[in-house]
Order: sequence, then C-alpha cells, then structure tokens
Amino acid sequence: MNGFSRTPNTYLRHYNKLFWLLFALAGATFIYTVSLGAMELFHLDLILGAALIVIGLHRIGEEFSHRRIRTSYDDMVRAINELLQWAEKSYDYTRAFKDRHERRIHRLDCKRAEHEDKVEEQFRSAVKKIIEMENRLNKSLKSLEQEKALIARLEGVARDILKERQFIEKRVLELTQTQLRALQYLREHNKITNKDYRAKFKVSDKKAYNELMSLAQKGMIKRQGKGRTTHYVLAF
Repeated sequence: MNGFSRTPNTYLRHYNKLFWLLFALAGATFIYTVSLGAMELFHLDLILGAALIVIGLHRIGEEFSHRRIRTSYDDMVRAINELLQWAEKSYDYTRAFKDRHERRIHRLDCKRAEHEDKVEEQFRSAVKKIIEMENRLNKSLKSLEQEKALIARLEGVARDILKERQFIEKRVLELTQTQLRALQYLREHNKITNKDYRAKFKVSDKKAYNELMSLAQKGMIKRQGKGRTTHYVLAF
C-alpha cells in the first residue's frame, strides 16, 4: 500500500514544481513582453503556454489514472478484506466444528471405555461364577464318588452282616438253651473254659465238652491254648 501511493505522490510533487516554475516563467515573460512591447518574445509565451497546457493535461490524466488505480486498489483491498473475513469465519466455523467433533469423539470414547469396563467386569464376574460352579461341581462329584464308595462298602458290610445273621440264625436254631447262655457269657467275659461251663450251667464234664465242641464245629467259637490253659473265645 505504501509503495503504491508513494510513486504517484512523488510524480505529482514533481509535476506541481514544474508547473509552477513554467507558470512563473510564462507570467514573467508575459509582463516583460507587455512592458517592453517586444513581439519577438510572444512566441516564447506561446511555447510556455503550450507547455503549461501539455503539463496540465498530463497532470489531469495522471490524476485520473491515479484515481483509477486507487479505486482498483481499494476494490482489491476490499475484496481481500472480504476474503480474509470469509476465511476467518470459515476458520472459526471449522475450528468450532472440529471442537464439537473432538468433544463428541471424547464423549464417545468415554462411553466406549465405560462400556468396555462394564463388559470386562461382567465377564470377570461370569468367569468367577463359572469357576465357583465348577469347583462346587467337582466337590459334589468327589463327594458323590465318596458316597458311592461308602455305599458300596456299606452294601458289602450289609451283605456280610446278612450272611453272618443268616449263618448265626441257622446255627442258633440248632443250639441248646445252655449253649445260647454260653454265647452270652462269652460276649460278657470274652472267654470260657470247660470248668467255667460246668460250674456256670451245672452240667457234667462230658456234656460241657460236647456242647463246647459242637459250638466250635459250628464255627461260633474257637478253641485256644492246650492242656490246662485250653479255653474258648467267640469266632465272630
């Protein structure tokens, strides 16, 4: 802007100086010519007048040209200012749109992160529950296996007891009242001798021996020791 306006102003100053210098010379020549009545200087006045007219016309043209340049320059500056204002508004709009977009993306990221945290927490909780259920199931299966083994053992014991009961019932039906009392005595005292049998149940030596041997043969008592230390204990 300064470079544009400096050149026309410089020309105008030079034209003004030249114009007034020629005007002063033309005026002085005209006065001198009139005072002396020298017609030979009239041609010089015409030349100076013509020069003044040419310079004036040229100055007028320069003024019009300067005005057109100034008008074009102002239009260009106005257009540039409008373009700058439009660019500034576009920049502000773009910046505001970018800020809104970034805030929206930030909110979406926050929601996504929150959702991922919830999903991860639910997944961990589900995995924990599954592991707990698996542990309980394994414990239940192990307990069930133990119970099955216990039931199998109990069934075996029950079968053995049933067999022994059947065996005992079969043998008991064949026992005498004295032998039954002898078995009761063995349960209380753990052992019995021939002498104890005779003294307790008031029987003879032969009967005591026969009944004790009968119990032994039936598998209900066992004979232990020899000679004077011979005694009988329960076989079950």
